[in-house]
Amino acid sequence: MGGVHKKPISAMEKRQRREEAKKRRERIVREERKSESRIAFITGELISKAQREIKGLKVITPYTLMGKLGVTYSVAKDILEVLERKNIIKLMTRNRRVAVYIPVELAKKIDFPQDIL
Repeated sequence: MGGVHKKPISAMEKRQRREEAKKRRERIVREERKSESRIAFITGELISKAQREIKGLKVITPYTLMGKLGVTYSVAKDILEVLERKNIIKLMTRNRRVAVYIPVELAKKIDFPQDIL
C-alpha cells in the first residue's frame, strides 16, 4: 500500500551539493579564525602603545582597547589597571562586567566629586 517512497535522484544530488558547499564554507571560516591571533601578555611596548591610543579617547573600556591593540579582553583589563596605577587614566565607574575609565586630563576638566571617581 502506501508508505515512505524513495526520493528522486535529483533531490539526493541537490542535497549532496548543499552539504558539500556547507562543508567548504565551514572550512573557510575555520581557516580565517586560525589566522587571527591575539596578544596574550603585557609588555612595556604594549603599554606605551596603549598610552598613545588613549590620548584621543574620551572614554576607555577594555573592549575599545582590545579592538585598538589586538589583545585579549583580560590583557586589556590588565593594561587599564596598570595605566590607572600610573595615574594616566582614572576609573570613572565599574560594575560587575565592565570598568569605564577616562583620561586624567579630562577628569580634571570635568571636576567630578571624589566619591564618584
